[in-house]
Amino acid sequence: SWGRKPATILSISSIAIINGIVSRNTSPMAVSIGKFLVTICLPQYFVASSAITADLLASSPQQMGTFIGIQMALIQIGLIIGITIAGKLSGSPQLAYTLSSAFALLSLFVIAVGQRETLDSGDRVSFDMSTAVRKILQAPASAARLVAGRRGGKVRLLAFLLVLQTLPQQRGDVFQVYARDVWGLEADSFAAFIKLWGGTGLLSSILGSALIGKFGIKRFTTLAILSSLCFPLGACISYRAGLIGLVIGFLSASQSIGVQAELVVQAGKFDGANQGELAGERASLLALTKVVGPLIYGGMFFAGSKVRIPQLMFVFDCALAFIALQISRYI
Repeated sequence: SWGRKPATILSISSIAIINGIVSRNTSPMAVSIGKFLVTICLPQYFVASSAITADLLASSPQQMGTFIGIQMALIQIGLIIGITIAGKLSGSPQLAYTLSSAFALLSLFVIAVGQRETLDSGDRVSFDMSTAVRKILQAPASAARLVAGRRGGKVRLLAFLLVLQTLPQQRGDVFQVYARDVWGLEADSFAAFIKLWGGTGLLSSILGSALIGKFGIKRFTTLAILSSLCFPLGACISYRAGLIGLVIGFLSASQSIGVQAELVVQAGKFDGANQGELAGERASLLALTKVVGPLIYGGMFFAGSKVRIPQLMFVFDCALAFIALQISRYI
């Protein structure tokens, strides 16, 4: 009912205020409450920004895929900068939260000045409290609408493919336990590995945004899925082989950008201009993988360790990639 721009402004301003308050009181309770509230506000921004992207580029899946790749690269750069700053300021949480609030205010200024409203007033609906409450209560079910909804077989296929591509990125802390117990990595070595992972992800997003325009969504997705086999195959052998596989298969980090773009276009054909709801459903679907992923990989690591096959979760990754490769033929 408000439009895309007010929604982004509200979410970012809320984050700035929350972090500003926490900077004045960095007790464990205040930090925990602040993290909880920011976790609520941040997805609202991503949903609104995804809707804006869909409003502008839904008619051109390749152009949207290129934009998503650039967006992923910028997010990777932001994460690297944020982690570096946080590491330097680990002894001063007040300053860290103050800087975080300042960055949020800077983002707010950029949005207020540089972002235009993409939802026409004629397409807006009046706010209804009962409808809003009903949608909030139905939010958990919205994660399954893209997979089991009535938007056509191709939308269900794309949504399922997106889940297959996303699950290997949601191992949670299980991977760190594996690296420590099986590979024998110390904290410093594991941190260096994660930095390399982030670097390959950044390179993947940058090149992926260019290659998807050259090869097209289908061929690029196939190439990226094949690349995703390199790390799990190497990790099944050894840590060193896993490192080599991570570098060779760097394109795997961007394998979902074309699928996400095509999903927006295909689902939009059924829902018309209701890109806000579609963005929420995509966010719910990806959030579900973050909940289910660690449970699946934790169970596999535990079961594999009992039968002396701790690499079982990487075998599972290879199976997911093989299934995704077959499905990608039909997108």
